[in-house]
Amino acid sequence: MEDLVKKKRVRGGHRSSAKKLVAKIVERLQGESPDKDVLWLRQSQTNLKEKIKTIRQFDEQIIDIISASKEEDVDELVTQEIEDSDNAIAELERILLELEDELCKLRQSTPLSVSTTQNAADASLNQSHLSTSSDMSVGKIVRAKLPKLELRKFNGKICEWQEFWDSFSSSIDNNEQLSDVDKFAYLRGLLEEPAKSTIAGFSLTEANYKSAVELLKKRFDKKSAVQRAHVNELIQLSPVFKERDTRGLRHLYDSCEAHNRALKAQGVSEESYS
Repeated sequence: MEDLVKKKRVRGGHRSSAKKLVAKIVERLQGESPDKDVLWLRQSQTNLKEKIKTIRQFDEQIIDIISASKEEDVDELVTQEIEDSDNAIAELERILLELEDELCKLRQSTPLSVSTTQNAADASLNQSHLSTSSDMSVGKIVRAKLPKLELRKFNGKICEWQEFWDSFSSSIDNNEQLSDVDKFAYLRGLLEEPAKSTIAGFSLTEANYKSAVELLKKRFDKKSAVQRAHVNELIQLSPVFKERDTRGLRHLYDSCEAHNRALKAQGVSEESYS
C-alpha cells in the first residue's frame, strides 16, 4: 500500500500543477485585451496535454493497484477511483478544448505575413508558398507563407480514409489560395506506404493533382469496403478475460465506440451487425 500512497501523492502534485496552469489559461482567455500572447497559449496547450497524459498514467497505475488488492470493498473502491479520475480529467480536457478553439480563432483572424521573392515556390510541407499577386512593372511575385499544417497521415488503412480525406479536404483541397501544385505537395507528404505507392507514377505537376486524387478515391473511397473494414476491426478486437483489467476494458470499450461511431456515420445501423 506504500506504493499506492506514493503514487497518489505524486498524482496530487501533478493535479495541483495542472489546476494552476488552468487558472492562468482561463485568466488569459477571459482577458479583454485583443492582443493575446499566442506563443504563450500554444506553449500552455502543449504543457496541458502533457499534464493530462501524465495524470492519466498515474490514474491507471493507481486503479491497477487498487483492483489487485484483497480488500472486501475493492469493487467500490475501484469505481470511486475511476469516477474521481474521470471527473478530474474531464475538467482539464474542457479547458483544453476552449484553449484550442481560441487558438483556432486567433489563427483565422491573424493575417498571413507577406514577402517578395523571385524564386519558385518551395513545394515542401514546411515552407510551402503560394502566389497571391504580381508586380507587372518589375516582374516580382508576392507570396505568403502558410503556417505549418499538422494533419494526420494516411497509410492505406481503408477504415481511416474518410477521416484523413475530410481533414485534408478542409485544410488543403478546399483552400482556394493554394495552387494545385502546392496541394499535390501536401498530399504526397501526408501519404505513407502502401498508400503512397498508389500515386507514385505521378510527377509533381499541377495537371496531375486531380488525377492523383481521383485515383486515391477510386481505391480507398469505397463505402462498402470501409464498412467491412470497420466490422472486421470490431471482430478482431482482442478480448479481455479479467474483470479487473481496467486498462484492457477501457481500450476495448473505446475501440468499440470508435468503430461503432464510424459505422453510424456510414449509415450502418447496429441492427445490421448480426
